[in-house]
Amino acid sequence: MKIRYIENKDSNDIYKWRNDISTREMSFNKEIISLDEHIKWFKNSINNSNIKIFIGEIKDSKLGICRFDFNQKLDITEVSINMNPEYRGKGYGKYLLKEAIQLYINKKSCVLKAQIKVNNTISKKLFLSVGFNITKEKEDIIEMNFCRKLSFSKVDKSDALELYQLLKNRNHNISHKVVPNFEIHKKFIESKPYLYWYKFSLRKELIGTFYIQKNNSIGINSKIIDKDTLIEILDFIFTNFSPKAAIP
Repeated sequence: MKIRYIENKDSNDIYKWRNDISTREMSFNKEIISLDEHIKWFKNSINNSNIKIFIGEIKDSKLGICRFDFNQKLDITEVSINMNPEYRGKGYGKYLLKEAIQLYINKKSCVLKAQIKVNNTISKKLFLSVGFNITKEKEDIIEMNFCRKLSFSKVDKSDALELYQLLKNRNHNISHKVVPNFEIHKKFIESKPYLYWYKFSLRKELIGTFYIQKNNSIGINSKIIDKDTLIEILDFIFTNFSPKAAIP
């Protein structure tokens, strides 16, 4: 699946999806939107820096959109998704929502929220599956927050002491049998040995690092290794980096 920002050429498709009977049934506004209303909304959305809308595609087929509305005063972003009716129930929604969220939070750090109708069980299941938790449930509305576990940042020489503590606590090592002293470790960091080297934290506590080498090999060191953590690390890698071309 290819995910990109919406363009003017997508306006008519999005208009049709918005007025689909199933979409309106699960929307807070069930009314049919006129073309003039849509054009005004679309123009505002595409020109508003606080609104980001991604569209998913496979070959020449458009699958749906994922919208992010940022509220500067509250520092929160409301997330919503609407699928092309032809591709509902085929598993594309989860991938679109998950990848669009990753693209968005890699550039903006804020709380992500979603509001859905209580009877919209499909959307409820969808948002839960990508990391949202229910925070409030009223008579007809469910409020949800996205819980991103890990934060990522590049390794630099100022991280030497923190990374050394991580190194000393490792149970398994590949590059050495005896833990090097701090000065050797510091020089190693300053030498920039990897193509990419990132650290990741859980609720501001450093729990590990990953590196990518020129030969496309990946190394991961984490104090916490479970399926969800590993998936989040790999999602970050696959979203932000591409393999180097093969060298004959």
